[in-house]
Amino acid sequence: MATKKANIIALLVMALVGFMLLKQDSSPSQQQSIEEQLAATLAKIEGVGQVSVYLHTDASKESSLFSFSPEKDTSTYTGVLIVAEGAGSPSVKRKLVQTVSSVLQLSPHRIVILPMEKGELHES
Repeated sequence: MATKKANIIALLVMALVGFMLLKQDSSPSQQQSIEEQLAATLAKIEGVGQVSVYLHTDASKESSLFSFSPEKDTSTYTGVLIVAEGAGSPSVKRKLVQTVSSVLQLSPHRIVILPMEKGELHES
């Protein structure tokens, strides 16, 4: 039952981020919005708790999947940092890496998951 629930959440995360990638803009406010939406969705996975996300982009690389014209400059995600309350647990860390790797199409070595300090407040 828990695995089925985790799979459903992972699919929802993938759909959400896929939609966001199609609408991707290189503006900082758009980037922050994507980070906040991803953090809110990841926080819904069992055991994860509070989450902060930082997406690293490389605007010089062009993604053929999302480029619709040769003149369009598209930034691609080259790495992600996730700080989560539950990241001290190996199983939660594994869920986060698998989910983010699938959603953002990043190799696991480009995903850094760290535990959040106790008492850390999430900025909203």
